[in-house]
Amino acid sequence: MADAPKNRSLHCLELVTGFLEDKKRRRHYKARVEGLPDGYRAAQENRTTR
Repeated sequence: MADAPKNRSLHCLELVTGFLEDKKRRRHYKARVEGLPDGYRAAQENRTTR
């Protein structure tokens, strides 16, 4: 029974860090796409909007 609060808090922490990790991943992706030459960037943006 002592493990239940620990598991619950761990679950909440994973939810928060998971969201933060997704946000960080999107930020890095956006920076990489912005660094591409125009033609490649346009192709990548068209690919991701579908």
